Formats: sequence, C-alpha cells, structure tokens
Amino acid sequence: MSEKRLTLRESHPPYTLSIEEEDILSREPIILERDGQPVAAIVPLAEYGEFRAWQKARLAWFSHLLVLNCSKPRLGASLMVQR
Repeated sequence: MSEKRLTLRESHPPYTLSIEEEDILSREPIILERDGQPVAAIVPLAEYGEFRAWQKARLAWFSHLLVLNCSKPRLGASLMVQR
C-alpha cells in the first residue's frame, strides 16, 4: 500500500488542502505533513471503520484481562513474614 504526502501550509486557519480526485479515488492513505513531519492521515472511511472496530475489540480484551488480573488473589498479599 503506497501513500501520498501533502504539506500543510500555514496561511490562514482553517487550513485548506488541494487534493486531486485521482488521489481520493485511489483509496490509498494520504499523509499530511507540517514542517516535514507527519501530523495526520486521511484514510478511506471503510478503513477507518475497521480501525475503530479493532480498537474497540482491543479495549474490551484489555479490560477483560484487567478484571481477571484484579480478581486473582495475590501471592505476596497472603504471605506474612515472621521474625
């Protein structure tokens, strides 16, 4: 998957971009740069939807692990050191 890079030019906010129709139709990500550094990406809406679904599933999985981890008794908590 290739990507096109566009440079943001600070003239008057809000910023405007000139994106060619062929770039939009290619359905490839477009990376926006400011001062040579990537700051954002324009991706096809379907790809963004897939990312959000993955992100939501990942968060649910980590939350499940956290609950499991917190519900287990801790070995160190049950041990007492006698002198």
